[in-house]
Amino acid sequence: MIRSATKQDISDIRHIYKKSFDASEEYVDFFLKNCNPRHTLVYEQDGKAVSVVQTMSISYISSSRTRGHRDSHPGVYICGLATLPSYRGRGYAKSLVAYIRQNAKQQGWKFMIVHPSNAEIVSFYDKIGFNTHIYRNSESLPLFENRAFISHFDGISLFLTRDERLMSDYFQWNHYLLNYIIEESIFNPPSPIQNDTRYPYLLLSSLNDSFATESTHSTFSFPL
Repeated sequence: MIRSATKQDISDIRHIYKKSFDASEEYVDFFLKNCNPRHTLVYEQDGKAVSVVQTMSISYISSSRTRGHRDSHPGVYICGLATLPSYRGRGYAKSLVAYIRQNAKQQGWKFMIVHPSNAEIVSFYDKIGFNTHIYRNSESLPLFENRAFISHFDGISLFLTRDERLMSDYFQWNHYLLNYIIEESIFNPPSPIQNDTRYPYLLLSSLNDSFATESTHSTFSFPL
């Protein structure tokens, strides 16, 4: 059964993440502290949460304009998708993503995106419709997208800086989530896949036939 998470699920979710990710307890606690239950889905089986996923709102800013303003396309970012090892292979993670896709379409969102944590998981997302691959070249990133400089910002100043300097073809978070990203960069060092241009940095699934990014190198705001 798929349902929204509650505070009573935190212990189960923490257990899932500790079994699924190579992350410190401090980071897992930080992540869960910043998760909104309204944006967290769990798959319940045998009276407990056995699979989990987090969602966050995000927008794609294109170069097209309406009444002089850059067009913004709403989407959903998927993260923290994980299943207890003993419950894998039963389609629970796929069911969670399918549930998000159905609801996102109903709400008029244009796309779903995910940042793969390793190269092996790319094929999993390919099979469930994340067929647009976006790559990242760290040498061409704006200075304010680099991990070494992001600590100088808070969420509002980073939002305004990105909005001023990135004129189009980028993914924009609201300033609340940018605050989280700045704090998260301290806990979570970049994985090797982030610097390996052979693998996509971002996987996108379009929810609308008329939506497409303008390039395969759209700027994404997780710092390197």
